[in-house]
Amino acid sequence: MKRHSIKIILLSLLFFMSFLFYRLINWMRVTFAGVTLEKIVFELRVPLEGTSKSTIWSAISYCVCPALGLTLLLAVLLLLCDRARKKRFLNVRFGSGFSKAVKVWPLPYTKAASLLLSLTFLSVGILQANRNFELFGYIDAQVIMSPFIEDNYIGPEKANLTFPDKKRNLIYIYLESMESTYADTASGGAFPENYIPELTDLASQYINFSNTDRLGGALPVSGTQWTMGAMFATSTGLPINLPLVGGSIAQQFFPGATGIGTILENNGYHNVLFIGSDATFGGRRLFFTQHGNYEICDYDDAKAKGLIPEDYYVWWGYEDEKLFSFAKDKLTELGKSSQPFNFTMLTADTHEFAGYVCRLCGDRFGTQYANVIACSSKQVFDFVRWIQRQNFYKNTTIVITGDHLTMDSTLTAGVPPEKRSVYNCFINAAPAISREKTKNRQFSALDLFPTVLAGLGVRIEGDQLGLGVNLFSGKQTLYEKYGPDLSRELSLKSAFYNRTFIHAK
Repeated sequence: MKRHSIKIILLSLLFFMSFLFYRLINWMRVTFAGVTLEKIVFELRVPLEGTSKSTIWSAISYCVCPALGLTLLLAVLLLLCDRARKKRFLNVRFGSGFSKAVKVWPLPYTKAASLLLSLTFLSVGILQANRNFELFGYIDAQVIMSPFIEDNYIGPEKANLTFPDKKRNLIYIYLESMESTYADTASGGAFPENYIPELTDLASQYINFSNTDRLGGALPVSGTQWTMGAMFATSTGLPINLPLVGGSIAQQFFPGATGIGTILENNGYHNVLFIGSDATFGGRRLFFTQHGNYEICDYDDAKAKGLIPEDYYVWWGYEDEKLFSFAKDKLTELGKSSQPFNFTMLTADTHEFAGYVCRLCGDRFGTQYANVIACSSKQVFDFVRWIQRQNFYKNTTIVITGDHLTMDSTLTAGVPPEKRSVYNCFINAAPAISREKTKNRQFSALDLFPTVLAGLGVRIEGDQLGLGVNLFSGKQTLYEKYGPDLSRELSLKSAFYNRTFIHAK
């Protein structure tokens, strides 16, 4: 009896794990279109604290609840069949007068059927994971050693960087999932109507690095296609590429990497990270405190300062309308100091799935996500215009960039991947830099690291930092040299990367 009970428990656990995996892959496919396994592996290594409650409940209701319910039913069925004392038969008569008694209880082959069903769900889940997230390619990349990063990396700590005598302030605005794709086709986007007219106007009035001759932007590469991956890449010129085994970043977040925060701090800047969610999520608190000693102004900080009620929580924390309002107060404070500042902020309302509809959002377009994107465009534009009216603006460079392509499949499902790019705009860049080679450039988030510094008037000997190239220089980027193959090269295992950036003492 005990052996039978153990078999039932093991079969039930196998079914639960297999069905949960199958549902989880489907949930991720629908909820996060374009999510990469690099992101999944990364998220498993950093604190999940601060994850949107709506995202958590969506995963629980779609994945965990059905898996628990069906597993319970299966376990009860297996138990009843195993302990059935009476057998029941159904007498089946055939046309020739022949009849046969067929056993209908307990159900025959229940354990074998349970095992087969579990293996089926597991197999289908693996195939779907490969089709949607390139599972086999990721595993393959983890066993191929490549010298690519070592051969092309320029360490910022050894580079010759010359700051101007009067250091410029930096306002670095990361826009969640903001693509140039959202503009109309006439402007360079992919839609009949322009969902981001204000951002389009800013890009045409100031500097927009584009992969086309119109509005465009950065192209996705491995290790940069989620928020922390993008913030890390644009700050350090490196992708995030964690090994499957080892390489913990729960306490030390890439201790060997040198980023823009450290460079600016060493040159007398006050660094600030300003976000409306919990900075702990995704390793952001670790990264920004360990690489530039950023002052963290996040959701918890806003509660502690009484900016929002203790029980206030919408979307990922508090909405972007409040974020921009609170940011104005902080910038006013920073602007009164003689110390140069780096004010880095991240919006969240345009996060998948479908975005957050605040009181400022209209209902002009056919989908909620398009309306939220349009609302974000207007809010960013108004925020920029406010900055331009402040006394500190004259000596301040504003950089606006999307973090990555959207993972929400509702809006961009019909857009070819090669037509999509991440938005960027440089406003009031240092006057001495060249603005000639901004169009028809092939580049990635890695190139924004040296480009942002150049936008502050920093002279970079060789015009390269990390794996990025200063786009103002016109020098060939790694993407222009290798094309889409760059993404594959960045995904391969690198002993230099692991030794230098992850395991550095």
